[in-house]
Amino acid sequence: MPIIYDYTGHMVSTESEEELHCFAKRIGLSRSWYQAYDKHPHYDLTTTRIKRSAALAGAVLTTSQVLVELAWWSKK
Repeated sequence: MPIIYDYTGHMVSTESEEELHCFAKRIGLSRSWYQAYDKHPHYDLTTTRIKRSAALAGAVLTTSQVLVELAWWSKK
C-alpha cells in the first residue's frame, strides 16, 4: 500500500516523497499543496471529491496513527 491517507485528509507515501508527488499530480493536486514545512510532510485532501479520486486511484484509507507509522519519512 504505497499511498495512504487518514480520515482528516492527510496523504503520504509509504515508499518515497517522489512517489507521493507523482500520485498527487495524477489525481490533480498542485505541487503547491504539498505541506513540507514540518516533520510530517504530506498533501491535504480537502474535499470529498479529491478523497474519492485518491481512493479510486488506489490510495488506502487508514488511521492517523498507522499513517505516521508507515509514512516514508518515519523510516529514515
